[in-house]
Amino acid sequence: MSGLDKEAEQVKIKNLSDKDMDLTGWYLVSVTGNQKYTFPDGYRLKAGAEITIASNEETGDLFWTKANVWNNSASDPAELYDSNGNPK
Repeated sequence: MSGLDKEAEQVKIKNLSDKDMDLTGWYLVSVTGNQKYTFPDGYRLKAGAEITIASNEETGDLFWTKANVWNNSASDPAELYDSNGNPK
């Protein structure tokens, strides 16, 4: 994960490897709100590419929900997990 902008309701994820990554089954969690975004089946993140996952507005590469996800007034970290539930 390369960044979280709670006010903009966006999370950025970058593939730092030199190989495309299959993100099928991977998921992103808003810890405080216990909300979960699961990547679409077959979604691939190209080597060196960065994507934005957005909530509230359809401004990113992937859209989470129309509702606000991130708590702007309290600690609300984002956590990324692979398809086996291992933190990344």
